[in-house]
Amino acid sequence: MDKASGTWLLLDAVDLRGMTTMPVNPDMAERVHGLATALLHCSPEPQVLEPLIQSGALLGRDD
Repeated sequence: MDKASGTWLLLDAVDLRGMTTMPVNPDMAERVHGLATALLHCSPEPQVLEPLIQSGALLGRDD
């Protein structure tokens, strides 16, 4: 995965893999929310939407 993270063609896949392994908790909510928001345009799937909604709820964002 380290080699793939240096390849611009695979950045979204690496970000998606990283986000799906991050816990959604108060400590990680800001990071997960930012990453999920950025990934939403290329991967509007449940594995992106669910952490986005969960982290948003933890952050008090209902938009």
